[in-house]
This record gives sequence, structure tokens and C-alpha cells, in this order.
Amino acid sequence: TGAHPDPMNVDFLFFVNTRLQTRFSQFYFDAERDAGLPDAPTHFPPLGDAQRVPFITDVARQCIKHKYGHMPCFVVKSTNQKVVFRRFAALYVIIGMAEDENEFFALEFINSLVNTLNACFNPISELDLLFRLDFVHTAVDYMIASDGAVVTTNAADVVPVVRLLKSLEG
Repeated sequence: TGAHPDPMNVDFLFFVNTRLQTRFSQFYFDAERDAGLPDAPTHFPPLGDAQRVPFITDVARQCIKHKYGHMPCFVVKSTNQKVVFRRFAALYVIIGMAEDENEFFALEFINSLVNTLNACFNPISELDLLFRLDFVHTAVDYMIASDGAVVTTNAADVVPVVRLLKSLEG
């Protein structure tokens, strides 16, 4: 089963191409975590709509310009923050999370997400992210709860739902 006993919390998820064009972006909000409560861990600050585009561009630029040799992934750390990304062909999958989250689980989640999308779209392409975005959102929403907790990494939980929705579309 794809559920993790202590789920990783994601602050954001982006798909960005090598030309810094955002193809998918999702920010996650946890009211308790993001309210600035004294016991809540420090994460990425909540962003208003006007701040999101520059933020996505800045994060993507850091990932794309990062020279990581032959490794297909890397972790970029800053104060209380961690960005984990992996490149698949011309797309970067980028996850933001708290510094204390496990980057290996994040990389495994990215791999699982891409494998799930490949199973749904046979394989996933940048065009699917542009023209089938509703199905991509459905798959991601089944894998990550609205508060950013990773719910499943099991493609068998997600693929039948997306295929059913695609078949209903006709």
C-alpha cells in the first residue's frame, strides 16, 4: 500500500519546463501550520496571488541553473526551507517543504507522481500539462491532501479514477 506512516508535508508542487514556463503549480495551506502559531513549525510563508508568479520563477530559476552534474535530482536548502527537484526530459518537478522533511521521501514521491501520471497519460508530456490539466489536478489531489500531506504514493489508487474521468469525457 502506498500510504506512509508519517506523511510528508508539501508546501508547493510545480512542473516547470527548461524555458522557465510554469506548466502546473499548486500551493498547499495548513491553517494551524501557516497561522504562525508558536508550536507550529516554520515553513514557506503564505503568498498572495501577486507574489506567486515571481516566487515560482525564482525557485524554478534556482533549480534549472543549479549544476548538479549527472545526478537527475538535487536538494536546495535555505533557512528552514528545502526545495527538492528532479528533471524528467524537459520538465522539472519541484517540491517545497520544511527543512526537517525527508528529501529521500520527497524524491520517491516525485518519482511515484511521474510514474502515476505516465500510467494515466501513456506517457505524460508537456502537452498533457497544458491541455489535460484537469486530469493532472485530479491525480495530484488524490496523492496530496489540501493541507499538503502526502496521502498515497500508490499509482493503483489514482490511475483508475483518472482513467474513469477520461472515459466519461468521451
